[in-house]
Amino acid sequence: FFSSRRRHTRCADVTGVQTCALPIYISAGSFEEWSINFDPPFNYIPIVTATIKNNSGSAAGDNVVVTINQVTTGLVKGKVRYNTAGSIDIDINIIAIGIAG
Repeated sequence: FFSSRRRHTRCADVTGVQTCALPIYISAGSFEEWSINFDPPFNYIPIVTATIKNNSGSAAGDNVVVTINQVTTGLVKGKVRYNTAGSIDIDINIIAIGIAG
C-alpha cells in the first residue's frame, strides 16, 4: 500500500496504523529525498515517526540523519543524509498512526 522509487518496500496495514520499511543505499556527504503514499489515506493527518535501521552492520548508522518534511492525510515526505565516508545500506522505518480512511 506504500510506493517507493527504490528497492522493494516492505509494508503492513492494521486498522489505524500503517508501517513501512523503506530500503535506501546512500553515499557519504549526500542526501536522498523519500516519500511514501498512504493507501488508503487517513481521515486526518496522522502521527508519523521515522527511525533508521542500519543493514550494513557497522557503526556508520550513527552518522545517518532522517528528517520528515511533510505529512498529509495521503503521504509523508522526508530526507535522509549520511555524514561519513563510504556508503551505507539502511532501512527507514515509518510508522503512521491515525484514523483510517
